Amino acid sequence: MGVTGAGKSTFISHCSDDTIEIGRNLNGCKFSQAEPSYYTLTESLGTNTVSVYACNFSPTQTVYLIDTPGFDDTNRSDTEVLREVASWLTASYSNKIRLSGIIYFHRISDLRMQGSAKKNLFLFQKLCGSEALKNVVLATTMWDRVNFDEGLGREKQLVETQEFWGWMMKQGSRIFRHSNDHLSARRLIDIFLAKPTTITLELQNQMVNKHLSLEQTDAGITLEVELLKERKRWERRLREAQEEMKEALESRNQDAIAAIQEVQRDYKSRMDLLEKDRHDLKINMEKLHHEKYAELEAKLKTQEEALRAQQESYDIELQRLRTEKKEHQEDLEAAERREKLVLAALERLRVGSEKQRPKPSKHGRPVSLALRADRIFLCSDSRTHWGVNSGLEAKAERESWYKSETVAFGGNESYVASYRNIDQRKRWTCGASFDKQYPDLYKILHDGGWNKLDFISFGPKRRYFMRFHGGETRDNLPSRLLKRILKSRSRGDVKILALGRDKSFVVVFRDGKYHWDLDRKYKDLEDKLLTLEECGTGIEAIALDCKSLEKYLLFAEDRILDWDVSPSQVSSVRRWEAEAF
Repeated sequence: MGVTGAGKSTFISHCSDDTIEIGRNLNGCKFSQAEPSYYTLTESLGTNTVSVYACNFSPTQTVYLIDTPGFDDTNRSDTEVLREVASWLTASYSNKIRLSGIIYFHRISDLRMQGSAKKNLFLFQKLCGSEALKNVVLATTMWDRVNFDEGLGREKQLVETQEFWGWMMKQGSRIFRHSNDHLSARRLIDIFLAKPTTITLELQNQMVNKHLSLEQTDAGITLEVELLKERKRWERRLREAQEEMKEALESRNQDAIAAIQEVQRDYKSRMDLLEKDRHDLKINMEKLHHEKYAELEAKLKTQEEALRAQQESYDIELQRLRTEKKEHQEDLEAAERREKLVLAALERLRVGSEKQRPKPSKHGRPVSLALRADRIFLCSDSRTHWGVNSGLEAKAERESWYKSETVAFGGNESYVASYRNIDQRKRWTCGASFDKQYPDLYKILHDGGWNKLDFISFGPKRRYFMRFHGGETRDNLPSRLLKRILKSRSRGDVKILALGRDKSFVVVFRDGKYHWDLDRKYKDLEDKLLTLEECGTGIEAIALDCKSLEKYLLFAEDRILDWDVSPSQVSSVRRWEAEAF
């Protein structure tokens, strides 16, 4: 929670894979989210609604962040915001969903506590109640916009002033300096994970347990007092405008009369809105939920009508295509031309653009490919090539590896590799920075996972997918990406998984079938995969450079080797090809 522009959306963007648009002007920001990550009472229409975002902190731990609009929201009145927040809080509480804590964001760059910020903070205190404040973290943001000593002075004023944060600190609230990065966001969440507890807000207790209406709650009473103060201010201004109107009428100043009439209409309109806001506070939990349900039902009906119209359009287009197909008799010729083109493309893949590729020896089947930035690894039964800057060749020589098998390159020069010593037993090893880049994954492997590991694949943003012998898997992929990869398959069916830039991938299953979604990247590879699929040719090994939009390595059945790598890596690929086949 916090005022508009305090950094709530930016904080969530450091924790969640969902796409979030950050507000950069005086208007409340909008969230772009195709579908909600968790149960929520509203569609994700922006910060004028309550939205829930899933944050996968480990393969076994998910944290849900609930974002709320501020009481100074430019799109909605304070009463509408309070009704929205109360609707979500009471519905979730009634459905046995409990909060673990609240983060209240405040810009340390603000010169002073503005009126809207004070009101927001006061309503926040009434909404929480004194008992829940021990699970509140008061987070200051935008330290990069102030001198550090000046920021410390403002922080001290917040803590020492009772009407600001002083009273809340005495009730058990804590402060935190958020530095606007992923690590800082993780440390802030860790405060709640360290001692997991649940809380009941005073608003939830009063509306659900005590069956009070919204206007009878502490938060509702506080807001009504503010609304009455605001109404009196506009009444005073209206009286002043009426006096000015008398003077304008006496002087017969038509321009002044017109201007004052416009001002009077504006004042009366504002007073009417304030009266409506006061009236809207007179609502209990059941009616609040009923109105929200009716609102969602109306939106659902609109969506269903739009889907029906779209389906009718698709049906018309499908009928047109079917009619067109019947009218043309060239299907057979087109199919023959397509077959010739595919065979020609396949031949180009075999032969290459410069020379006829050598036929492989009986031991020439590649077993592993890896590619990330300037690191490259190519391995067959008869030859291994480490490429430039892999850092593995020296380690293999130092530790007397008899035969390398697989390598997976992770972020920041980290890696995981498998090899066999002279005793032919398979062993796994990792780079020196692996435990720092992937601490959760390292713990899993260090606690007995190395002996069971079958294969592992790394992607961008420290993502990974690994399978153990027996079919058990672990990953930290976003749920929607994993769903696209597996479709109707299980994790244990995955044989090869190449993770590329953003959310692109190529997956090969244990039965030899494969599919891909390159997300409009790796355009040359897209054509190659379509050709292989058309000809029923299987994929033996593949690697996508997740730091690039186009680089890849591909080895398929029928001795097909294809690549798009940097000029400095071309010689590595050619040398390995010549020595391995």
